[in-house]
Amino acid sequence: MFPGYEVPYQAAITTIWSYGVSAVETNIVRVWELSSCRPSPLCPIHRLDYEDIISGLGFTPDGQQAISRSETGIQVWSLAKGAEIPV
Repeated sequence: MFPGYEVPYQAAITTIWSYGVSAVETNIVRVWELSSCRPSPLCPIHRLDYEDIISGLGFTPDGQQAISRSETGIQVWSLAKGAEIPV
């Protein structure tokens, strides 16, 4: 799926902005640029470290935020700003 990277166990895509998001067993979430199958250089949140297992990933309907779910709760990330949005 993404050459040179671990196989994800969770993944989601948004066709609006051509991004994907994936989680791997090492609890890392990456934002991907689908056209190149590489971590997005425009999004500084392409690597997020978690202390527990990611149980879900997705995007908001407008494709502007990535959403991740873990045992500690839900996190929403602005793709444009590369920052967490308080929920």
